[in-house]
Amino acid sequence: TGYHRARLIESAIDHLDEWWLFGTDFTRHWMATGVSFSPNHADITNYYLVFGVTGGLVAMFLVIAILIIAFRWVGVVYRERFDAAPSDSFMIWCLGAGLFAHATTSVSVSYFDQSLVFFWMNVAIISSMYSGYLNGDESEPADADVEEDDIVPAVRHEDPACSR
Repeated sequence: TGYHRARLIESAIDHLDEWWLFGTDFTRHWMATGVSFSPNHADITNYYLVFGVTGGLVAMFLVIAILIIAFRWVGVVYRERFDAAPSDSFMIWCLGAGLFAHATTSVSVSYFDQSLVFFWMNVAIISSMYSGYLNGDESEPADADVEEDDIVPAVRHEDPACSR
């Protein structure tokens, strides 16, 4: 519920002295309820706090910085490609929208197992896209017209052993 998430953030701030440097392995006293699989932990339903609890305040701020930089990269590449390739700009916008969905969801859900892949894959694709932009990737836009001279006919290989 919303109360649980708000109370969790409040508890994390109240107990900042326990986890700010290297994280902590005991959060059970933060909340009135815990988790069934461990007597040492509260239910940390905030992905940013998960990084803080496991790695300290620096780890939490690094994840937030990664998201800020990824948003900046989406904006830079989107503005650059908007006029040149409308279909590419839509894909770039979708990557930014997906990142926004992950960033907002991370306040109320802590990713685990396979769900981590979707979060970090989105960040990795944005990073790869920006790297291509920096390297001057001048590939043709997806909606570019193909001229007849660019088409190379396929050559059929005749193997006498296969013609029986």
